[in-house]
Amino acid sequence: MHHINHFETANIENRKHRVFLAAMITVLAMTMVMVFSFSTVSAFADSGTISKVVTKNDGKTYTYYVKTSRSASEVKDGIADYLQDKDDSIESVSIDDQNEITVTPVTEQKRAADESESNDETLSFKSFCKKVVKDNALNIKTVSSDEEVVSTIPYDTVNKTSSTMRKTTKKVTGGVKGKVVKNYKVTRENGKVTDKTYVSTTTKDPVDKVVTTGTGSVNAVGRTFSGTTGKEIVDYAKRFVGNPYVYGGTSLTNGCDCSGFIYSVYRHFGLNVPRIPYSAGKSVSLSNLHPGDIIIYSGHFAMYAGNGQVVHAINYQYGIRVTSMYFAKVPRAARRVVTDAE
Repeated sequence: MHHINHFETANIENRKHRVFLAAMITVLAMTMVMVFSFSTVSAFADSGTISKVVTKNDGKTYTYYVKTSRSASEVKDGIADYLQDKDDSIESVSIDDQNEITVTPVTEQKRAADESESNDETLSFKSFCKKVVKDNALNIKTVSSDEEVVSTIPYDTVNKTSSTMRKTTKKVTGGVKGKVVKNYKVTRENGKVTDKTYVSTTTKDPVDKVVTTGTGSVNAVGRTFSGTTGKEIVDYAKRFVGNPYVYGGTSLTNGCDCSGFIYSVYRHFGLNVPRIPYSAGKSVSLSNLHPGDIIIYSGHFAMYAGNGQVVHAINYQYGIRVTSMYFAKVPRAARRVVTDAE
């Protein structure tokens, strides 16, 4: 029989102590996270308390009913926060100490009685701040960093190609004009400029406009793609209307057959559909056709052009034409390669 000695007892107690400390640290950390999360809630979140806020400025009295439980000093701080959140160029806000602000919590019954005697609505704290500024209900001074654009600097356009992007697709980045600006410190009282001090002149460089055009291609079997519309594909296909039909051909100018026409039109957009496009893109209902969809007939293929029409390489007699989708045969199935083929 094993007997626990004093050394083992001490180890057990130490382990219990460490477990207890770890648990306490975890609880403390979770509490701090909750407090921090609570503190980061918008400063303008409405309170369930309604207060009557009265301000006096230049001999005038202004009365507001506000959903807030703030004290008078907290109301001033809240107004300052509102202005700085609204305009990030404002560096400081001060409210004249001579202005009086009184905040008196009111009961719902008292507020209901007051409403019957006045048209003043109960405001959210943010709406209250906005109205105080508009009414000039307090003498508010702001100091901000303002810019005055002296001149602009044009940007350059840089053209690039990328084999990781499909043919005919483009991506545009940048394209921001530079500017020469004069910087000022501007003091305003109730929105009116009372002082404007020059600080410096700075130049912000332009950002080149980079136009990247795709040169690559993708396998368009069993997949659909965005970035090219069906209308764009149809408009391109229609450029070759009137050109000849050649059995086994894939040339849009010198001659192609029905599947060769589909094959070559889609390859222009970097969409590699099979030479015989039974598995191109994904299946789609004939009752939900979009321009650019491939219509499959018995022994024939055409491209849906919208409004019940198709563009296709028909035969030696007609060549490439736009016709009714029921011109020669009854459609049996359809395939969609581009998803934004509206």
